[in-house]
Amino acid sequence: MLHVFIGDDDYTIRRAVEEVRKSAGDPTAVMTNTSVLDGKQVSPAELRQACETVPFLSDKRLVIVEGLLERFEAGAKSGRKKSSKKDGEPERWKVIADGIKTLPDFTELIIIGGDIKPTNPLLKELTPTKRVRTMKKLKPPELKSWINKYVTEKGSKISPAAVNTLV
Repeated sequence: MLHVFIGDDDYTIRRAVEEVRKSAGDPTAVMTNTSVLDGKQVSPAELRQACETVPFLSDKRLVIVEGLLERFEAGAKSGRKKSSKKDGEPERWKVIADGIKTLPDFTELIIIGGDIKPTNPLLKELTPTKRVRTMKKLKPPELKSWINKYVTEKGSKISPAAVNTLV
């Protein structure tokens, strides 16, 4: 299954990753069946290999890729020479998107990105999967409400002054 978490709220993104990690099964088995890839460097073949590797003594394999979407942002510098359109090689984002669409059932693929524009070609290709979640930083009034709710859920209380200090 594919999960795409984008936005500037690192805390919420990390929590969402942990939710997927917990849902994947036994923590020890998940740890040995987790691959973390640098999206700025990973090739389509490396990504496919990580996703298609059968999990060892587990039902699930977790593959986390950070920075992949940024690679295809307009004006992004990947550090690689651009291939000419004449060589007939399909664009890398298209090859990656096609591979993602055929994920094995045992793979949980998490793609993490920052502030990604809706015009990103890979994001546009993955958006119809309904697995894209945008997580933006909360504004001060929303953050105050979130802090109060979080503290209450944990069975504690917090003063308004403490909430203001945290915000």
